[in-house]
Amino acid sequence: MHTETLSIGSELVAGTGIDTNVAHLAGRLAQLGLAVRRHTILPDRLDDVADFVRAFRRGAPRPALLLVTGGLGPTLDDVTREAVARALDAPLTENAECRNAIEAMFRTRGWTMAQSNLRQAMIPAGAAPLENSCGTAPGFHLESEGLHVICMPGVPAEMQAMFADHVVPILRSLVGPGSVICERIIRTFGMGESRVGELIADLMAHGRNPQVGTLASSGLVSVRIRATAASEGDAVAMLDKDEASVRESLGHIVIGRDGDLLPQVVARLLTERRATLAVAESCTGGLIGAMVTDVPGASRFLVEGVIAYANDAKTRRLDVPADLLETHGAVSDPVARAMAGNLRRSAGTTYALATTGIAGPTGGTPDKPVGLVFIALAGPEGTSVHRAVFPGDRVRVRQRAAMAALNLLRLRLQGHDDSLST
Repeated sequence: MHTETLSIGSELVAGTGIDTNVAHLAGRLAQLGLAVRRHTILPDRLDDVADFVRAFRRGAPRPALLLVTGGLGPTLDDVTREAVARALDAPLTENAECRNAIEAMFRTRGWTMAQSNLRQAMIPAGAAPLENSCGTAPGFHLESEGLHVICMPGVPAEMQAMFADHVVPILRSLVGPGSVICERIIRTFGMGESRVGELIADLMAHGRNPQVGTLASSGLVSVRIRATAASEGDAVAMLDKDEASVRESLGHIVIGRDGDLLPQVVARLLTERRATLAVAESCTGGLIGAMVTDVPGASRFLVEGVIAYANDAKTRRLDVPADLLETHGAVSDPVARAMAGNLRRSAGTTYALATTGIAGPTGGTPDKPVGLVFIALAGPEGTSVHRAVFPGDRVRVRQRAAMAALNLLRLRLQGHDDSLST
């Protein structure tokens, strides 16, 4: 079935709001065997929305499904009901079931209801109302000549509840038994998207099933595998086969799949090995500690973190010799090595990470440019220091340095050669 989504909201178009609904809908629709062809965002303008729905009605192959979110509230800028009614030649009428539900919600909560709330009880003639268990705006489902338009609130919690309770049964009846779509994400770190694409190019051929693509975000490159099959078991088998190929081609840069991110992977490895960690941070300013403590149960392995930004703090808190700082400078291999080794000894941990660098935008020199970071890892196997120059602004340099430090620890914990991190 040809499937599209339409998100309505001027704030979404302006960029002052983020449309999280499309990601949720695309994932749930895939589970039902429906692949979304296009996502569209429109402002709260009656003519724009009506024109889009009218064009979809004329141009989409049958059967077709349009899932609309937003614009069902009680104010005058909530235009979805009127726009759909106009586009599908179905005049708005008050639905008694919707009105009773709205009034009952206000009575139950002891609120005074503004008359404008009753605008939400107006739905296109012939449409079936969809109960909103979390708010006042009902949704509706209207079928016209093989075109199914389902409208839901834009508030994510309301949309998700309505979709699960009322829309999923409708879609199952429309789709019936047939193909299912399953997806898997393989997470990688330490290699550019273009090189990743080259290494798995045979899997990325157009028209192939499963579909394989890449996405770069926040320092990670994710490989998305989407399989379409007659049953979930068949689709999962296809995913397993392609995942094995991806892992074989990409080797040590694969950090995990689906929800696996660097902090979660490192936390799991430390916990499995009953190892402990301390962090000494200069240029990253506590980012490594923050990433690690975002993982529930971090107290099992994280012992302490020190932000030693000034040279005096490096000497006082981490016992970095003053003459070492004077001779080599704070941003250097020897200082990073001393920071990690000394903290590991004083904290009594299995491992210690240290970062020192120039995050910018000022402070760089020809020998030590902006973006230069030294990352040290001290552990039972010894201490290694890695030099990297990260591109981007101050935020990106610090973020990438913190992730590179965690990746260095991941490689050590997995028994890989530390040189693979650069």
